[in-house]
Amino acid sequence: MPEDPTSYRDARPESDLFNKAPYIPNCDLVLCTDMDTEPCDFIVSSPEKLCFIHVKCGKSFSSPKSSAGAIAEVGSQAIKNLTYLISHSDVNIPGNYSIWDKAWPSHKAKHKLESRFRLAFNENGKIPNEENKLMKKTWELISNRRKSPLCNKEIWIVMGNSFSKKHFIEEMSKDTDQQSETIQAFQLIEDWLSSTDEMGVDIKI
Repeated sequence: MPEDPTSYRDARPESDLFNKAPYIPNCDLVLCTDMDTEPCDFIVSSPEKLCFIHVKCGKSFSSPKSSAGAIAEVGSQAIKNLTYLISHSDVNIPGNYSIWDKAWPSHKAKHKLESRFRLAFNENGKIPNEENKLMKKTWELISNRRKSPLCNKEIWIVMGNSFSKKHFIEEMSKDTDQQSETIQAFQLIEDWLSSTDEMGVDIKI
């Protein structure tokens, strides 16, 4: 009998909940910036890479296809907020910066995380307080990495239960009669790639 995935997930140590090594070696920051006027849903970083992650979950659990509509909202949010990833100004602060030291999704939520800082300065689940000035130090770290030409900038667009990579590849591999919705998705992705390339930012979908 296969393991219960829920119990397996809950039993894993917190440090294993996001296997960062294949994507961001030497990762030292995982911050949830979700809710309100957000720059992205997560900021994940190492000295060599600064990533803004945008996440959208759909409802097509059984067989999602590859329409432009399925990716438009999350991708548009990523492009709209590129300035927060590449700005060299310390005062260009995200709109929801004031809640980074608050619980997620809010202090009133029935089920909440007391800290948005899942990993900060190589410490797991650190809770901000006046003494350690964690939020201020983290913003200084992000600002310095935004300015650094040695730190690569990336946006990640994550789509769960809404967009099928397999369906997209199958449709775009056809010589003719590709689904119109998939062609529109291809054109949208091409636009994003063009916009990010102009700004020296990589994009992962």
